[in-house]
Amino acid sequence: MTSHPEWNRNTSALEVARVFSERIKGRNVVITGIAPNGVGEATALAFASQDPGILILVSRTAEKLKKTAEMIMELYPRVNVNTMVMDLSSQAAIRKTAEEITQSVNKIDILINNAGVNSHHHKWTEEKIEYQFGVNHLGPFLLTNLLMPLILKAAEESTPGATRIITLTSLAHRLSPVRFTDYNFEGKPLLKEEEPIL
Repeated sequence: MTSHPEWNRNTSALEVARVFSERIKGRNVVITGIAPNGVGEATALAFASQDPGILILVSRTAEKLKKTAEMIMELYPRVNVNTMVMDLSSQAAIRKTAEEITQSVNKIDILINNAGVNSHHHKWTEEKIEYQFGVNHLGPFLLTNLLMPLILKAAEESTPGATRIITLTSLAHRLSPVRFTDYNFEGKPLLKEEEPIL
């Protein structure tokens, strides 16, 4: 059951943000995966339109962050925007960014894990974890857990349900399910339910 059955694939992020304005205004928001003309930028612009307390934008590319931050400051000059560069393929970078966020705010009301990659070539993270699995699953999991004290603090100070962790995904995992028996693609035998559909 949906709370707004009138919403569909044509509903914009801005329309949704307006409906939930009271849940955004004055809140501390962290959004990962900021890229011009992407879901992260649209999400950031929608949240900025509703006057958050602070908007922390995270991306692996400083130039992408700069473009989006400049657009927000032009459209919504009252919004306090903070940008941070983080590469989700590096657990050290995730830990560093989590520490920077912890130093910059005393709580996080809303965390949006939007960053993700789609790589057609097998490569590995610094920790020797298959790249897509590391960036799309383990990276957001680690970041969320490192920020959990700030999220729990916000939850303690807010009305029930006001604090949120939102993780955006695609349906791509259905084409090739997670290979729990061979998550690093080392050629181990797969279970039937782990075999790619294509």
